Amino acid sequence: MLLLGLTLPTFYLGAQRTLSTRADHLLTLSRFQKPDTSAVLRLVELAHAYVIKRGEAAGDLDTALGLSQQAFRLSRLLGYRRGEGLSYLTAAQANREKGNKLKGRHLTRLASDLLLTYGSLQNQADLYIEQAAYYTVSNEDLKKQIALYETIVPLLRQAGNKVNLADALKYRGDLYQLQSNNVQALKDLHQALELYQSAGHTKLHEIYDLIGFVSSKIGNYEAGVKYGLLALKTVEASGETHKLAKIYSRLGNTYHELNKPREALFYFNKSLLSARTQYGQSTIIVLATTISAILENVGGKPLQSLGLEDAMAHLREVVRRRPEDRNDIDCRMAVAACYVNYYSKLHHLFARAKPYADQLEAMLESNLGIDYHLYIHGVLIPYYVTGKQYEKARTLLVLNEKLCRQARYAKELSINHWWWFKLDSTQASLSSAISHYQRYNALNDSLINASTKQQTALLEVQFKTQEKETNIQLLRQQSELQKSELQKEQATRNLVIAGASMLFLLLAWSYNRYRLKQRNNQQLRIQQEQINLKNDYLQLVLSEKNHLLAEKEWMFKEIHHRVKNNLQVVMSLLNAQARFLSDNAALAAIQDSQHRVQAMALIHQKLYQADQVARIDMSAYIQDVIAYLHDSYNPQQTITFELDVDRIELDVSQAVPLGLIINEAITNALKYAFPQGRAGRLSLALHQRADRAYELRISDDGVGLPADFDPKQSRSLGMTLMHGFSQQLGGELNLSSGAGLQISLVFKEEQLSPVYSGVDYAY
Repeated sequence: MLLLGLTLPTFYLGAQRTLSTRADHLLTLSRFQKPDTSAVLRLVELAHAYVIKRGEAAGDLDTALGLSQQAFRLSRLLGYRRGEGLSYLTAAQANREKGNKLKGRHLTRLASDLLLTYGSLQNQADLYIEQAAYYTVSNEDLKKQIALYETIVPLLRQAGNKVNLADALKYRGDLYQLQSNNVQALKDLHQALELYQSAGHTKLHEIYDLIGFVSSKIGNYEAGVKYGLLALKTVEASGETHKLAKIYSRLGNTYHELNKPREALFYFNKSLLSARTQYGQSTIIVLATTISAILENVGGKPLQSLGLEDAMAHLREVVRRRPEDRNDIDCRMAVAACYVNYYSKLHHLFARAKPYADQLEAMLESNLGIDYHLYIHGVLIPYYVTGKQYEKARTLLVLNEKLCRQARYAKELSINHWWWFKLDSTQASLSSAISHYQRYNALNDSLINASTKQQTALLEVQFKTQEKETNIQLLRQQSELQKSELQKEQATRNLVIAGASMLFLLLAWSYNRYRLKQRNNQQLRIQQEQINLKNDYLQLVLSEKNHLLAEKEWMFKEIHHRVKNNLQVVMSLLNAQARFLSDNAALAAIQDSQHRVQAMALIHQKLYQADQVARIDMSAYIQDVIAYLHDSYNPQQTITFELDVDRIELDVSQAVPLGLIINEAITNALKYAFPQGRAGRLSLALHQRADRAYELRISDDGVGLPADFDPKQSRSLGMTLMHGFSQQLGGELNLSSGAGLQISLVFKEEQLSPVYSGVDYAY
């Protein structure tokens, strides 16, 4: 836990390849390829090659987007739905790499609609991998990523690509270790290693490094050293020197846990040298704090004639050369922890530790992972005990023990009992102190003997295996001998009785079987005829039912398609009318009408494309509406959209008025809330409440409404529409203006006005 900054996972992006020659080859083929589905797949492969190219430039990603667009157009021309989905997916990856995550998410949803129906197992796995790439390593996002990889791994098992499956298992194992589910992490990582080896994969340094790191986390330091050295050997052979800093640091951390400061300092210093050319100042400062802590603990020994003051001087010099980033939690945590440790040991400077202890206490209030909390506890508990803040120390000791047991960290748990022993001794609680000291000794003994026990267990397994193999060999020999003797006895008996009894039994059996077979054949023929008649009838009924259902679904989809087309015609007519107008007010009114028509057309487009013909996924619909309005107005200033929409499906009769309310609110904000090019933020939230009602909230930090403006008395078309649609929904609309404009609407599904009940609703 001393190097939190170097333990975050390397996100899974698939196997990296040398792409320049491959890209040129694919580009040449695509120019001479006839326009068929193979040409689409080559364009997609070429675009993907530019996306995953190591060190890709903005030009490479623009090239990838251009190739994806070509693949999409050709797929549309050929009616190749899988190709359309792959084009969307590759464009989503390129946009995410460019930092345009909002558009990347939108394209991923479009790809999902197609690939989950027309894509291969590998395509579906790639789709879920892209969805996972938009999450961070926070606690909630970790759960979402792991849930996605629970789907990805079975898909890749069925697809049969060993390397891709190994990559997914390796990444899922890394997610598990961040969640402190280290047992499941090691299971996934060992499976990934076996798959890599069976596939002849040679670049194994990342999987070796992860197995060693997780093994050390659970106290198996022998395995940690073993796999850490394997990772070091493999990465040096591969020439990927940019990965040396992390491997060196984890080896140093393992040796530090083994109480071998000489080896720990050796690898930490090598890691620091590598990090100076590969990593930012936060990583370098974290490494420096670790080295300073080790120098402090070996002060005055032959290893380094450095004590506490020299360790502090070492840290101050590194921080002076590379000031820590105030937004980097790892950097601030490591520096604050070092200063708390140092000043706590200098009684005349103890008061100087308080500001840094306060920083660590504030960090505990954040939503950090379990390893961060254990690290901070390990610093604050000695500080509280030394500073006689016994109640705070006891509170942290209870919480820390719970976290240690949850993460299965034996060494950290033993240290926790040691400080509990110190606290109880200070407060003269002798019985409790003795109990914690005994637990401390027991855990230390188990850690010391863990390696011996593993070796003993391994020897026992080897001995039992050898013993079983010997027994199996003896049983085989006995079986062969008994088989030979039985054959001799059977031959003798057959010679005696074969002439009379065998012939009689054979004839009787043959006759009996003949009669029985005749009766069975007759019964089977009758049963088969009955079954055939029933099957024919059932097949006819099912065929008619499926035909009626398909016809009904087609009719609904055709209705939505025609309504969408008619709305598109209305938009075209409005656009044509706008060409003959010079009045800005009239043009603005037509543009607003176009937006309202588009909001309704999107509903019918979603229904035409979706499996359901009467319910709308509001999350996807709202994002499409906002993307359309943003592209339509194309504001010159930066306007940030914050969306928080539950997975809600509404009937089309409710989705239409709700969509038009959202259209009016966002349109008014884009037009009036941010005058004179000022930047701003727009927030939209849609949730289902506990009382089964739905709540829509839209707010901005713009200029707000004029002081004398009364929304209820407003005669504007937009405000009239919003109040009208709210009444149709049977909802309550509220507007308030302070630091911007806030709009809220609460409605229930069962309170729908008769005007909007059923399919016959009015625009």
